[in-house]
Amino acid sequence: MSVVEVAVTDSDDGSSRSLFVLCRRIPASSSKRSSESIHVQLLDPPTLLEADVASSHKPRALACTGVEYVAAVETALTASVAANTEPRFELKWARQKRTLTLMERSEFSMKFCSIQFTVSEDVETWRKLLHQVAATQRETAQLVSEKERRVQQLETLLKQKEALLETALTAKQKTEDQLVRGFCAVLTKKDEIRRLQYEVDKAQEMQRYEVKPAAKRKVAGVKRTKKPGAKLKKKVEESEDSSRESD
Repeated sequence: MSVVEVAVTDSDDGSSRSLFVLCRRIPASSSKRSSESIHVQLLDPPTLLEADVASSHKPRALACTGVEYVAAVETALTASVAANTEPRFELKWARQKRTLTLMERSEFSMKFCSIQFTVSEDVETWRKLLHQVAATQRETAQLVSEKERRVQQLETLLKQKEALLETALTAKQKTEDQLVRGFCAVLTKKDEIRRLQYEVDKAQEMQRYEVKPAAKRKVAGVKRTKKPGAKLKKKVEESEDSSRESD
């Protein structure tokens, strides 16, 4: 099996950290076929620790079989932090005591079990695990980098879509404004056509009945009356002229 990075809570300061775990099954002897056990190697850089978990270690208060107990511990210690599902247990690590406690995630946090580790003297395994941890961290960094790159691409695409949408909405608004202006111009032209048609119909109707437009009436001037004295004077002068001709 490959090394697995698991998330734990530091019992001393409550901070979150990661440990690296490698679990392997211990073959059951022919006389103890009903017994299950696993060997756990835990790397808390730079220290390598180890412990055995057997069905006989099951706390008496747990309502499960020894086999189920070992399986639950193995599942808890091999659930990677990259998993999307919430794990059944919260792992609490006491570094000074070298104790890993599994707490049930429920309304009332209950202790499932505690595993006591000891320092391993297996230098070769320690070296191999360090290499595996380094490789795992490189893979994790690559995955994180790839996810960040994808997120940036998606953000860029989203911005481009928003810009295209804004452009489309602006063009749509301009088109609607042009249509409204064109519609108003058509209505204005129709009104003008109706007015001109009315004038034409009115002129034709007047010609049909020979109705001439009323002429403008002239204002009568005031007649100047001649004075009677002037007329009489003229007659006297004419009489005098006639008398002279007869003499």
